Amino acid sequence: MYGKPVGNVEALKAKWYSLSAKNKDNILDYIPRYVASTPEIRYRKNFENFLSERYWETHPLNTIQNETTRNTYPAINETERRKWVVYNNAIKAIADLNVAAGTTTIPAETVVATVISDS
Repeated sequence: MYGKPVGNVEALKAKWYSLSAKNKDNILDYIPRYVASTPEIRYRKNFENFLSERYWETHPLNTIQNETTRNTYPAINETERRKWVVYNNAIKAIADLNVAAGTTTIPAETVVATVISDS
């Protein structure tokens, strides 16, 4: 259901079984919307972090529809939206440069993440 098989299965089971029935119901209600709002699996939290951080309680999903791309994204403030747009535009530009140069030595996401973390 979550679609990101990462983490220690036994530890995840222990965390899951320690949750109350109400929390489990809330999680099972939240996950399909969360998965729909993060179609690229690499951007989803690892399930262990999802449970530890109680993500379903701290990050409500009021989804909005982007009219230009028809993609659904979690509702975020304007500053975070701008960062997201800049990040994705930079990844696309670097990927286009790699294609033009005939190389893909460094993935665009790595370059952008490094530049962002250095700023």
